[in-house]
Formats: sequence, structure tokens, C-alpha cells
Amino acid sequence: MHAENHIVDSRKIKGLVVRGFDSEVRIPLPQVFTRDIMPANRSHIPTAEMARRWSYLEHLAEKLMPVRDCEFGLFIGYNCPRALIPREVIPSIDNGPYGQKTDLGWGIVGIVDPLQIDNCDSIGFSHRTLALEVPNELSIKGNKSGDSEHVYFSFGSSVNEIIPSEVARLMELDFSDRNVNKITYSYDDKRFISILDEGISVENGHYIMPLPFKDKNPPILTNTKNITVTRLNQLKGRLQRIKPIVIITLQA
Repeated sequence: MHAENHIVDSRKIKGLVVRGFDSEVRIPLPQVFTRDIMPANRSHIPTAEMARRWSYLEHLAEKLMPVRDCEFGLFIGYNCPRALIPREVIPSIDNGPYGQKTDLGWGIVGIVDPLQIDNCDSIGFSHRTLALEVPNELSIKGNKSGDSEHVYFSFGSSVNEIIPSEVARLMELDFSDRNVNKITYSYDDKRFISILDEGISVENGHYIMPLPFKDKNPPILTNTKNITVTRLNQLKGRLQRIKPIVIITLQA
């Protein structure tokens, strides 16, 4: 999209099919995004004149599609490899361009002007570059470009699709109150409810419920009846030794 940290207004189109100028092979395209400005260069369009500049490509002059006076309407990239599969290739000679035939027809790949082989593309290849000083132990020796003190990194670009309906849905989730009154249970709560559902019963009009022990096998409990009776008798004796107190209330 040739933009950095920028939202581009676009529409997504599905179901497009293309074919070559003189071919019956139909190629379905993946989803396509619209764009007001197409980052293209008309000098990149292969023409018969370009083919005649190179002797080994001259015979392609009659096979290239005529160039029409119209705007760019569609770019096909690497996300549609079927349209880019080479069917025939004419190798390069003396570092010149090479010819390539795909299901969409013949094309010329490379810089076609012999006088501009050493020049860079006017459009460029990346959004930005970063130059960093190379430590002495990592210094590149024998660099043909003559710049042995710096190394250049090219950052690739990525595109994130932003759909307004999805943005609205995410914002609604942040302010949604539909789950405020919903009761949530912990793992122990769910386990306790499951134990009661499986073990609860009614005998002689009384509900009998199992104890929710953490372990599956309940611990062996000792019989403490004798100790309980002893402590009860001790409490009974202390209460019997307490002298009664008579409280007289006088009323005026």
C-alpha cells in the first residue's frame, strides 16, 4: 500500500478472474483491495520497442500485448503464484533483461534500457533504510561499494486489514454489561455442586448430604463419642455447682 503507520481507505473484493490477452486460461484471484492511487511506473510496461533493444529478445516484439492509453487498474502480486508461474524463459545475456512467459502472456523482467543498468528504480524497493555503524570486529572487508563502515537494513512492510464493523464490535465488548449479573463458579464450587448432585438423598423426611472432602477417598475419622460424653458430664457438673441467685425487683 506504500504507507507507513497510516490507515488507507479501501474495499475488499472477492471473486475476480483474469486471463491473458490471447489466452483461454482463467486464473481466479485471491481477495483484492481497492486503492485510489496505484504506485506504478509506465516505463515498466514491456513493449515491442524494448524487446528490439536486445537481440535475443527481438522475436518477442510481436508477442507482447499492445500498450493502451489507459490507467493502471489491477496489480497481481506474490499472493497469486499461479499467475506468476514461468511457462517459458529466455535467459539473460550480458546482465540484460530476460523474457518470461506466464499464463497471462509474455513479459520482460529487468532494466531494458542498456544505458540505465546501474541506476536504481525510481519507485524504490522499501519504505525506509537504517544505517548503523559496524563494530571493528564485524567490519566488512573488501566491500565493493566502498562503504565498509556501515551496514544497511531494509524493513519490510505489512498490512493489517481494519474492518469498521469489527472495530465497532470490539468497542461494544469493552462496554458491554450483558455479563454483569452472570454468576461464575470456581473449580471448588463446581466440584462441591457435583458432589451434592450425585450424593444427596432423603431418608425419613431428612436430607442426607455427603461431606465435600477434597480427596476422592474420605479420611478415616476416629470415634470421639466417649470423649464427647466425658466433656458433657464435666460441663454438667460445673453448672450444678453454681448457686442460684435470687433477683428481687422493687417497683415504685
